[in-house]
Amino acid sequence: MADFIFTRCGGACPAMTARMARLRREVPDEVTFVSFTVDPANDTPAVLARYAAGFKADRRWLFVTGPQKDLYALSTGGFKLAAMEVPPQDQKAGGDGPFLHSTKIVLVDRGGEVRGYYDSTDEDAMKALVADASRLHSEPGS
Repeated sequence: MADFIFTRCGGACPAMTARMARLRREVPDEVTFVSFTVDPANDTPAVLARYAAGFKADRRWLFVTGPQKDLYALSTGGFKLAAMEVPPQDQKAGGDGPFLHSTKIVLVDRGGEVRGYYDSTDEDAMKALVADASRLHSEPGS
């Protein structure tokens, strides 16, 4: 399972990360979780490690950074999700901050193929994600 977050986010990211923490308890132990930052200038490995610790991330949950252009290309080109900087004049007080990104959690198989997109704010979508992840795990070769 994968999502895109950033640690300075005051809106969707903490909720998405809490959702991922809950999902870890609801799917087979072999499922790996990956949270990619969309703010690599701030989200250094040390910052991500502190953030991950706050959500009790274990060895099966990776928090990943890299060059911004590569992360945005991965989000938009690889995962087909939105990720972009919001110009300062367009940022809203109390909003998500300087980055716009999707609130979807993506289910990816071992071969790197996207198997589904799930709205992290929708409880029914999260139930479907758990069911789909469990079903995918039990597929031969998965």
